[in-house]
Amino acid sequence: MVRRIETERLILRTVTADDAEAVFVWASDPEVNKYILISRQNYTQHDIKKHLRAA
Repeated sequence: MVRRIETERLILRTVTADDAEAVFVWASDPEVNKYILISRQNYTQHDIKKHLRAA
């Protein structure tokens, strides 16, 4: 189920497998990884897509 919260300036929605490329970009960024709890910089795009499909 895709959840969505929308305001005039912001849209929050559930991440889907279609977002794998964008997630790969920020998950591969060392600066981002400093601030997230589950940090692993060696994900592949395939790993991320598989994880998002399973969620």
